[in-house]
Amino acid sequence: MKKALSIFELAKPPDYATIFGDIYEWYGKNKNSALKVEVACPDETQETKQISISLDGLLACIMEEMNNVLKSYSKCETCPVEVAPGIVADALRFLVAAKAIHELAASDNSPQGEVAGDQPRVWPPEKLLYLLDFAIATYIVPQLDVLASYVQVEGHEGQAAQTLMEVATKLRVWGLRASAELVEKLSQGFNVP
Repeated sequence: MKKALSIFELAKPPDYATIFGDIYEWYGKNKNSALKVEVACPDETQETKQISISLDGLLACIMEEMNNVLKSYSKCETCPVEVAPGIVADALRFLVAAKAIHELAASDNSPQGEVAGDQPRVWPPEKLLYLLDFAIATYIVPQLDVLASYVQVEGHEGQAAQTLMEVATKLRVWGLRASAELVEKLSQGFNVP
């Protein structure tokens, strides 16, 4: 994750996954808080509490679990298969750009474009989960496509298929349904876009 963060930090426009210069400008102004998201979470008493989640920390936990499973696969020429830091940085850029768009849109809708009391925006957990799932499905899962070829050779009961199913299970535990479904397709020998 340290390598991914350094790649993330070194990005300059237009490489910063920006569609609009506003996103890069927002990042420059909000660099210290860009990787933090405030999420409204109901507790066991059904009260909603606001917690701060580190996007890089959350992504690091998921990637560490995935890479630990992927390291167990030992039958390919380029082993171990793992999610590289540059790809994780791309997923992180997507998440930060989504946060920037969310905050820029919210400030455009507030009087005079100001954030009320300069308070951080609170995200519903399902929005964060959706964006995290989208980032992993779009940037990270296609990197595992190489294993689909091994599934085609080994069959659906082979080590590649079993490894991919274990990755899919980990993703489902995190609530990343779309990502898990794509990995399950890989475990059947299908390629994903």
